[in-house]
Amino acid sequence: ACAGCLTQEGAKLLDVTGTLQPGIPMCPPEGDAGTGMVATGAVHPRTGSISAGTSAFSLQVLERPLKGYYPQIDVCCTPAGKTVAMAHCNNCTSDIDAWVALLADAAKVLGAEVDKNELYGRLFRAALEGDPDCGGIVAFNYLAGEHLTKTETGRPMVIRVPGAKMNTANFMRAQLNAAISTLAYGMQMLKDKEQVESDMLLGHGGFFKTPGVGQQILADALNVPITTMETAGEGGPWGMALLAAYMVRKEEGETMEDYLKNKVFADAKSVSLDPDPVGVEGFQVYHARYKAGLAAEQA
Repeated sequence: ACAGCLTQEGAKLLDVTGTLQPGIPMCPPEGDAGTGMVATGAVHPRTGSISAGTSAFSLQVLERPLKGYYPQIDVCCTPAGKTVAMAHCNNCTSDIDAWVALLADAAKVLGAEVDKNELYGRLFRAALEGDPDCGGIVAFNYLAGEHLTKTETGRPMVIRVPGAKMNTANFMRAQLNAAISTLAYGMQMLKDKEQVESDMLLGHGGFFKTPGVGQQILADALNVPITTMETAGEGGPWGMALLAAYMVRKEEGETMEDYLKNKVFADAKSVSLDPDPVGVEGFQVYHARYKAGLAAEQA
């Protein structure tokens, strides 16, 4: 909907030089959830988006409203009014950052100078060489508490079963699994209690920066194809700009969903990765250990 236009007075308030001209159309503002959905084009039922960076959240567009009430799940809407279930996590990649910093420091102690970006890429790629169940290593990335797992405060931990295969690949795979384990916990709850299903999820955020790694880990964890697009990295401001473009450029009777599908994302470059059955089974073993270890994290 149109929310008016920039006035002469408003233009002067924003730009005293007079360069900014009045008449610019305004559209109603949206929060992070709405703009995040639009930024990925995930606005149709049975689609969703996952933002994974410092924190993580999933947004799944529902075919029908939820039947029950769940304090751990937020309910919001797409900008067009379709119901969305959100699972939100306070923790995602921050603990990975801490461990990469430690490994960079260890390399420095040994006399090696490493480029941090290159180190991230190498360690992420090494994770894919690890055992599907991380060789018996389990990590908790809780720098802060998590309401999804009823954990009030955070204590980052790495635990392992006796005889675990301690190597870099398994350790890094455990860290990447940890980054999205709480999210998987919340999304599984929606699937079990409300039969919420998504045919495809679109990922964006720092977790996906190394091509094909976080994307595959997440696909295996959720057992759903994960797609990433070049434009998704632009996030909220990009989504807000698309909503403004729809307001100005839509044809009569054209829905927001059709505008995004046909005029914005039709030719967008994207990469989709399917779950690997071996990886899916391995994550299930890992996640069972993770859930068993929650009592230690809570304590």
